[in-house]
Amino acid sequence: MIAFTRLIATILLLAFVATTAAASPLDDQIAAFAQAKPQDEAAVLRVLQAGIKEGRSAQAFAAVAEWLNSHPVTSQMLLFTAGRSAEYAGEWATAVAFYRQVLENPKVDPRFAAEATPAVYRLLLGPLGQPDAAYLFMRAHGDRLRVFGSARRYDAWFLATAKARGDTEAMTKRQAAIAEEAAATPPGDDEAAADPQPTEQALDPRRISQELVELPENAPPEAVEAAFEAAVQRAAAAGRPVAVIGIDRVAALPAWSPKVRGLAFSLFREHPPLNEYPVNAGYPQLVERTCGEFSRAKQWQAIESYAAGLWQAAASPDSRKPNQ
Repeated sequence: MIAFTRLIATILLLAFVATTAAASPLDDQIAAFAQAKPQDEAAVLRVLQAGIKEGRSAQAFAAVAEWLNSHPVTSQMLLFTAGRSAEYAGEWATAVAFYRQVLENPKVDPRFAAEATPAVYRLLLGPLGQPDAAYLFMRAHGDRLRVFGSARRYDAWFLATAKARGDTEAMTKRQAAIAEEAAATPPGDDEAAADPQPTEQALDPRRISQELVELPENAPPEAVEAAFEAAVQRAAAAGRPVAVIGIDRVAALPAWSPKVRGLAFSLFREHPPLNEYPVNAGYPQLVERTCGEFSRAKQWQAIESYAAGLWQAAASPDSRKPNQ
């Protein structure tokens, strides 16, 4: 794992070096913010937005963190951007705190809710490892927020957890929210009509990744690509986040097409597993290959939005990779 975390850190450092070799818009915004009297929400927002655009969220967030800690923020745009900047900077607990401020507003902007709701669930259940906090937040706000973005995909986990806790009230309320939406859903809306309580068989990673797992050793690259696409599509359509396995074959492809590259990247943000990345499933190899793809394309800034998933996946043990 040490080799992979060093690789991720190196790419993030290259992003910093590449954008600080000469003065950038972020540097200008930070300088303007430091001299501004008074310092206001608009100035803070400009710093954070410039940092995200340049892949330097850690530096941008550090420049305005003291202001954010000492001033009440009312702007949903600023709260959401602060959350995203903190997430990209690796400050996941802080990111969740900002996202929650956005989402606890009963009049939350749907644009922000669509991004922030699954981000809170993903961070709490994934790298932060706080399922109790995730459950309590979903219990308090999830019935209202489940219609935003990909939040519905966490219904199955919430209902299973409520059942395990004996929380009948939470189960009843969530099932009522699901039924109410289903009654109002027009035919053909597959996302809203997805099964909120899929069977364990439907969520079995070997079933999700059947084509990849059953590939012969001498399968040509086009067969590996087709199997990978089928697995990711099936995982995306499952009733809850579920891991794709057998992806060491994808990591070993001689070249990645743009489609394969996008699908691989999605496993670290849009389609991560519910909790930990699975053991012996090829994720350390995929992390190494993904970081190499970013590096070879000199897309160092772009890695920021995937960093949380990459860090977590790099920690997934794989006995077939001896030099972790």
